[in-house]
Amino acid sequence: MNERRTFLKVLGGAAVAMVVPACSSDPASSSSSSSSSSSTGGSSSSSGGTTQLKVADVPEGALVNGPGLTFVGRDAGGLYAMSSLCTHQSCDMKIDGVISATDIFCKCHKSRFDKNGAVLNGPAAAPLVHYKVVVTGDVITIDATAKVSATDRTAV
Repeated sequence: MNERRTFLKVLGGAAVAMVVPACSSDPASSSSSSSSSSSTGGSSSSSGGTTQLKVADVPEGALVNGPGLTFVGRDAGGLYAMSSLCTHQSCDMKIDGVISATDIFCKCHKSRFDKNGAVLNGPAAAPLVHYKVVVTGDVITIDATAKVSATDRTAV
């Protein structure tokens, strides 16, 4: 009986080891490609730890795919940016997710977040990380090295 349990544990562990790498994402090797219809046009660019796009790319009430590993939203308070990596197992929801009018859905394990990154359904337990947004002229700069509160907004 013990040999059977050991065999099943090893077999189960091997199955998990093959599935987990497919769901996780290494931010250093992730691309900024997007499959969502909410993605921005070609106006974004990247430079070091910061990324940019134009104010016109984010109309009020919208949540769009930002440059790099970010989503950019705009509400009555202004602009905000947050990570596109699911807090459950770091799936990039720009690739394995769906942005709807009301929420963000991670296809990897079915976590759901509201448009401000708060968890609506698990298995994710933590909200999405928010980043500092600076607007200069019509250019939005997202500093992914500076984490901010989920209530922070940059007026436009």
